[in-house]
Amino acid sequence: MKIGVVIRAQSPRAFWFRVFDNVEDRVNVGTFVTLDNYENRAYGQILARVTRVIRHNYLVDDRVIAQLGSEDVINTFRDYGIDIQYIAQSTLARASIIGYRVGTRFSKPLKPPKPMDFVYLPTEDELGKLLRVNNDGVRLVIGSIRSLSIPAELDANKLVSHHCAILAATGGGKSWLAGVIVEELVLRAEIPIIIIDPHGEYSAMQVPKVLSDDAKYVAGLVRVYVPGKVDTTSLDEYFRARFGVERRYVRFGINPRSLSLRLMEGC
Repeated sequence: MKIGVVIRAQSPRAFWFRVFDNVEDRVNVGTFVTLDNYENRAYGQILARVTRVIRHNYLVDDRVIAQLGSEDVINTFRDYGIDIQYIAQSTLARASIIGYRVGTRFSKPLKPPKPMDFVYLPTEDELGKLLRVNNDGVRLVIGSIRSLSIPAELDANKLVSHHCAILAATGGGKSWLAGVIVEELVLRAEIPIIIIDPHGEYSAMQVPKVLSDDAKYVAGLVRVYVPGKVDTTSLDEYFRARFGVERRYVRFGINPRSLSLRLMEGC
């Protein structure tokens, strides 16, 4: 489905396009769009995502408004069926280019698109094929793409074999996402996980969020260890008030007197 045309592209990383009037309600920040692959037709379409949407009216200029004279002039236009609020209005959108699929990865184009190239709105099926991770590996489902029924997936092998960071503002759901990833790794990849948790947030994984077999299985695997003399009274009370059960943990510690002198020297 054609939804607009490219009007400006000064780099291969992003472009601006004019949205067709009849589909303005379909284009929002976060919408995925595609372009015909202008570098190599054999690699399908180029995927991009809308990062900004603006309304523009060519008459909204001090010099033009001054020529209209007054409210009476504007109302006269409207009486004759001409509404200057809309007659020169357009919707413009900026899209950031993700790339085109080459095997299991996205490759960035080396040239910007051309002005007047058509911009398309992919179907959910087309978008699902573009975003799907390698079928040969273990896929972790961490949610769904916003406003779509397409699952958001991660490649387990890439996740555990490369550096990874979860970045967001306070309250953005970093700990929640980390917990979901841990649960998926345990269920799909059967990988043991160690979490260093100074704030005690992940103790909640002892309590299944839903009464499914998978959730119960993961909750039963959680083991919490607390340093021997750390006071956990407030955290235990919060846990009891929130979940209605006692927090399960094992205290651990090391007695320096039980360590050999050589080992202590090495420390």
